[in-house]
Amino acid sequence: MVDAHAGHPAAAAARLAYGVAATAAVGWLWARALDRQLTNPALSGGGRRHAEGEAARPVRFPGRPVRAVAWKDLIYLWRAPVQRARVIAGVVTAAVVALPLLTGRHASATAPYVGAAVAGFVAANLATNAFGVDREAFAGYVLAGSDPADLVRGKGLAVGGVVGVVAALVALAGAAFAGGWGELPAALFMTAAAAGIGVGGGLVHSVLSPFPVNIATPALGRQRRPRGRGTPGVGLLVFAVELGAGGLAVGLLFAGRALVGAGSLPGAVLAALLAALARALALRFAARRLAVRLPEVLAALSPRG
Repeated sequence: MVDAHAGHPAAAAARLAYGVAATAAVGWLWARALDRQLTNPALSGGGRRHAEGEAARPVRFPGRPVRAVAWKDLIYLWRAPVQRARVIAGVVTAAVVALPLLTGRHASATAPYVGAAVAGFVAANLATNAFGVDREAFAGYVLAGSDPADLVRGKGLAVGGVVGVVAALVALAGAAFAGGWGELPAALFMTAAAAGIGVGGGLVHSVLSPFPVNIATPALGRQRRPRGRGTPGVGLLVFAVELGAGGLAVGLLFAGRALVGAGSLPGAVLAALLAALARALALRFAARRLAVRLPEVLAALSPRG
């Protein structure tokens, strides 16, 4: 557009041709890699050594049951294509929604807060229906007599860790992109608040409205979807609560900055503390509900839904 406005249509056309060629090349490479990326390795094996016939090492989960559940979920997040896609989709969606923060006149003050948007979207993708990817593993939990509180806290630890790391890196990138280092501390606290709200609400939704999710697509094409879609009303209610909590967090940020004149940091710290309290209450509620709903959740996660 700049070249065309300057009277250089040939240069403008050359740039467009370059963009089309680059897009075509990336699309071709992506299509070749897609089938491999959407195929899960065997959950009992994994890696080239096992494929060559060597015995696979048993997976040992460290420490207490909470850490064992968190470690297992981190392995799922690393190995399952659907889980990796959820992280990528959350980042891309948040980037599109938060584009005005990166391109406006006050980008240096708002760009670091893209991390909070990423935290909200990625947490919504990973924490909502967190038990849906377990399926056979959830039956193992029930047969082993696992404490529902350990399951909820372990999943919250795994999802919160992934969301926190990804969103913090995005906040740092936003500060570096726009030079908004002065807003970075407040942005990190707001990122923690968004992650806490998303993880807490998502785990409540996971207990009240679970349904099975395929964690692998065996070939390029339309996968066979399991039955069951959960309860839409529960999802809308949880989303409304999360939206209200997020609005309160943003209101605290603006109140500290515009009304009190104390800057962004005090309101962001208060928002993070309130979000941590809300997350703790949500996990406690989810654990209590899961304790009395284990048979219903197990039936909902069965292949027949």
